Formats: sequence, C-alpha cells, structure tokens
Amino acid sequence: MAQIPGRIAELVENFDRNKDFFTSGRYNETQVRREFIDPFFEALGWDVTNTSGYAHAYKDVIHEDAIKVGGWTKAPDYCFRIGGARKFFVEAKKPSIDVKGDPHPGGALSYGAQTSCNPSGLPEDSVFVALPSTTVPCNTNVIVDYAGTQVTAPLKDRGPMTVSDAYWNDDGLPQFPSRAIDLSDGLASDLGMSWGCSGSTPYGGGTVKWRFQ
Repeated sequence: MAQIPGRIAELVENFDRNKDFFTSGRYNETQVRREFIDPFFEALGWDVTNTSGYAHAYKDVIHEDAIKVGGWTKAPDYCFRIGGARKFFVEAKKPSIDVKGDPHPGGALSYGAQTSCNPSGLPEDSVFVALPSTTVPCNTNVIVDYAGTQVTAPLKDRGPMTVSDAYWNDDGLPQFPSRAIDLSDGLASDLGMSWGCSGSTPYGGGTVKWRFQ
C-alpha cells in the first residue's frame, strides 16, 4: 500500500486539532482553499499555482475556468488538466457546509450533469431560464424583461440557487422575483446583455424583471 505523503498527513492533523474552529462558520471558503485544498493537491504533484510558469494553455490547474453547462457559463473553483485537456473539477466549500446533507450544495455536481427538465441536454446557445423550485412544471413559459427588451423563454432547469421550495409563497409565486432567476447565455444574448447575467444582476448593470406568461 502506498504511503500517504507527509504533507497530507500534516494537513489532516492540523484540521483535526482545530476542527471546532474550522467547522464553526467563521472559517471561509477562501481560507480553506489556501490552507488546505491548494497544499493537498500540491502534495499530490499538481502545480496549483503554476510555479512552473507555463502558458495558460498548458497549466495543470485553471482557477474558476469558464465552462458551458446546459446553455450557460459556470466557473468551478478548480479545473485539473493534463496536456491542456480537462480531467476533473473541484468545487470548494467551507467546512461548515454539510455537502452530503444539503440537498442542493451547488457546484461540482452540476458541472457534469444535465439540466433537470431536459435529461438529453441542451445546445450551448439555447434560450431558457432556471428557477429555484422543484415544483414549477418544466417548460413553463417565463417573460423576461431587460432594459425594455422582452423575451419569452421556457423553464429548463430547476432548483440550482436555493436549498428548498420554502423560497416560494403558497400561491406558487416567488417571494423575491427580481432575485429568483438565472438566464442561459443564449437568453442573455437575446436580451442584449454583453456579459451575461448572474441571478437578476447583469454584469453590464441594470435589473432583470420577469413573470410567468
């Protein structure tokens, strides 16, 4: 049996000694990445910080690499590559998050998955929306308004932004409609957003408004 690298054993011992603090919620994701995840993969031989000075195309690890998933752009915390080819992703979470118990921890699980309403997947330029609910029927039409431009798009992904349907009122309408939506890259383009949209906040400024058709 191969021996555990000494550096990894040190990381395990450090975490065990200070577990109460690390899992308290005061220890954030950036800290766990710098102090545990980065050195863990470095101990396994990955050049996490590109100390070799390779050009971008040949780096071992790309941080927050932009990839297409179900028609919009995602950015996993780590993309590990060999010869420039993507091999696997790592999504970091602070230790206080129960990744196993949380039904929607977000991140890496979705990067290799298909959208929940279309198991066969969608073309990259598809026009659709995502909503934080598992009860709104797939393909429900949503009218989206941005800077006076309106586009009607179907619901093709559900539940990526919140952990439960408690986000929604009993009448089925969202409590905070300006925040409870995500747009595919294709829809963002049709609405005239040059840099896409994160939730209701377009990277170019302004606000997205929407309602069911």
